Amino acid sequence: MVERADRISPDGKWSAIQILFDDGTYTVISGVYGDSSTKRLAQRCNGPSVPETHRYPIGWHVVPEFLEIPLLCALLDELWKNPRQLTNAGKDRRELVLEEIQFFHRQKAQQPQER
Repeated sequence: MVERADRISPDGKWSAIQILFDDGTYTVISGVYGDSSTKRLAQRCNGPSVPETHRYPIGWHVVPEFLEIPLLCALLDELWKNPRQLTNAGKDRRELVLEEIQFFHRQKAQQPQER
């Protein structure tokens, strides 16, 4: 079985990683991907059916930008309904997700608008 969110980036492409949600079957992180200065979300399913390479899960997917804020809102809702996974390094995950919602709104507002 894949370990939980502790083996995130075997290739070192992610930095400034925050584990926002991890219930053992589904994990969501935020962080900076690659050479970008833009923060992104990634998600993966965990469990015995998730393929691995070199003992690392390969199921991570970068969340499309238009789904980032809706996903964060859904995570917040899930954490309120099922508070079993509330702490992350001593900090309430609901607080972390709220901070990420604010951050992603500000980040999106600073991006040039497409026509």
